[in-house]
Amino acid sequence: DGAVVGDSLWGCVRYGHSMEVLPAGSSSSVLGRAVVFGGTSQQGLKTVTFNDVHVLDVLTASREQGLSLAWTRIVAQGVVPSPRSRHASAVVGGS
Repeated sequence: DGAVVGDSLWGCVRYGHSMEVLPAGSSSSVLGRAVVFGGTSQQGLKTVTFNDVHVLDVLTASREQGLSLAWTRIVAQGVVPSPRSRHASAVVGGS
């Protein structure tokens, strides 16, 4: 069982998503944030595809929470991409 966050199920087994790792600074090799978008999950006999975005802020967690990591759902503004799976993503501009 996963946690329902808004209209998405987070914490479930998810595949076909994209994940990018953003550095802590423009010239830093230190891990800053991991961003996950979309993907698919099997819920019983039903296949569900998502268009949600979740961020894991590794740098803040290690500084302030003693490595207690937690995912945060980002609520998109404006035109939101349709649910998708087995897609590609890329970091543009480094942040």
